[in-house]
Amino acid sequence: MPRATALSAIGVVLALFALSCSTEPVDGLSAETAAELYETGDDIVVTLTNDSDDDVSYRACPSIWERKTDGGYDRTEGLEVCSTEVTSVGAHSSVDLHYTFPGNELGTWRIVIPVGSDNPPDEIHTNDFQVVVF
Repeated sequence: MPRATALSAIGVVLALFALSCSTEPVDGLSAETAAELYETGDDIVVTLTNDSDDDVSYRACPSIWERKTDGGYDRTEGLEVCSTEVTSVGAHSSVDLHYTFPGNELGTWRIVIPVGSDNPPDEIHTNDFQVVVF
């Protein structure tokens, strides 16, 4: 493969990766934390807002967390015991989801929420927030 073609292919892969990590809402759905700073053990409230004309399904458990690193984000799945029940947020409405930070690794984090009925589902994530010890 010529070098220019290989570099173009790498560029396309990076562009697709950047799109998959976008903070833009999926199907009119967005997720925002109530605060930008939390202490380990705090209740983290995430408001899931649906601005679309249709109900959108989501799964809030088990929780999926991503820790910000120099190279992007490292994913960690919560170990809580829960139902994997899929529920939905109605058109032009919102719902509050509650999470408890699953570890003791401080830093910048975000929560990933699987949405939609595709298999595998699409994903949206919250804004970045800090986990600290006061």
